[in-house]
Amino acid sequence: MPKFCEEDADTFFEAFEIVAREMEWPDAKWALLVQSSLAGKAQVAFAALDPCVGLDYEELKKAVLAAYGGVPESYHQRFRNLKRRNGESYLDVGRRLSIAFDRWLAAGKVFDYSELREFMLVEQFKNSVPREVEVYLSERQTRVWKSSPAISEEVVVCPDSVTPPAVVPEPGAPPVDLEESVELADTVFARAVGTSEPSHFTREALVREQHQDGTLAALWKEAVTEEESQDVAAGVYVQDDVLMRKWQPVDRPANEDWWVRSQVVVPLQFWEEVMQLSHATPMAGHLGVRKTLERILRHFYWPQVKGDVLQYVATFKARLGAAWQVACNNLAGAKERIKSQFDRKAVSRSFAVGDRVLMLLPVGVVLPGSEDEDENLYTPPEPVSARVENTHALEQLGKQLSHLTAVQRQDVLELVASHPVLFKDRPGLTPLAIHDVETASAEAIKQHPYRFPPHKKKQVAEEVAYMLEIGAIEPGRTLQPIAGERSL
Repeated sequence: MPKFCEEDADTFFEAFEIVAREMEWPDAKWALLVQSSLAGKAQVAFAALDPCVGLDYEELKKAVLAAYGGVPESYHQRFRNLKRRNGESYLDVGRRLSIAFDRWLAAGKVFDYSELREFMLVEQFKNSVPREVEVYLSERQTRVWKSSPAISEEVVVCPDSVTPPAVVPEPGAPPVDLEESVELADTVFARAVGTSEPSHFTREALVREQHQDGTLAALWKEAVTEEESQDVAAGVYVQDDVLMRKWQPVDRPANEDWWVRSQVVVPLQFWEEVMQLSHATPMAGHLGVRKTLERILRHFYWPQVKGDVLQYVATFKARLGAAWQVACNNLAGAKERIKSQFDRKAVSRSFAVGDRVLMLLPVGVVLPGSEDEDENLYTPPEPVSARVENTHALEQLGKQLSHLTAVQRQDVLELVASHPVLFKDRPGLTPLAIHDVETASAEAIKQHPYRFPPHKKKQVAEEVAYMLEIGAIEPGRTLQPIAGERSL
């Protein structure tokens, strides 16, 4: 039996039919054999079938494929949206594309050229019409090309014939009255960001405060009607009892209406609320003076708005410092609570010298005589492998020649001892292979000075002196790069 895979149910049925015909299994037993291998949504679809229908292999196959989207439109989308996967060869892509196309035609019951022509024309026609017409044709399962344009005309002549998608509420959900749930009051505009209750900034309160505010007395004297404001580029006017300001950049022509801004004149009582809404709320972003002022002037205006915004933003830094201090105090208290909760199941234990304990973390060594064990910890460095020197290796040479006879071992030791120059700890100079180092040009190399560790200076001086001693290098006669001899 092939193994059922939920990602490709079609392949399972194709493989099963090949095996069933090869094994000559009776057709009446195919449904029983298949249901024993089903899993996931396929098993649920089989259990939902009528007992009489469930024994029919074709009905079982149709129900399982429908559970995994085995409809013509699903195969159509798989064929059109097929992409190459990571690590997949182009031969595999071509094979999957061919299988997807064959399954699409099989689901559409296309078996000859004329049916294929009708099928492709209808599919291309759906791609050329609006979305609502495409849905209208798909709902009626139109497969005949000649009738598709005529049916599409029904949408134009009778647009009400297109049934909108039904919204099915969840089981047990209470009925919702859309007219009562839609809020059309002025509180929608005046509600401050981050608050659950409507603000007192309503239209009636705005009109009342505009008439009572003494700082707006000069603007009321200059106010004109809404009709008269159409003839001026900037000014103050009254619209439905609300004092408004019309403003337009001076460098723009008066006939360009898209530059005109209509601003609500804000009374003194609401200045703080507008600035807080434009700067201090989480959605405002705490911008600078220029951007905050530009945001306010898009819809609001009051005398001395620039100075008030500058002062508000400047004092915000001090308010942030106070908020930071409050956060630090709260964290200090939370730290004690977290420690008490963490140490709730901790057990105090003491150990004596020689007790065996289990170490789960790297442990430092407490320096002797230190009073504070938390600050005087010394972690030993990682062991560094020592450099193997020839002198030490020669001392251990006798042990490494234990596989030789006594005479052979003695010959090797005498041979090594007769050539001490070859086995020194420091390399020497040999005349067997010598070459000259020639520079590409005689120009001096300019390099920025870098600090050199003091402990390295002595080491470099010793190395240079040793190379001069053995003749590996020679002192330069000029300040230009020199050509020295190197041993190979």
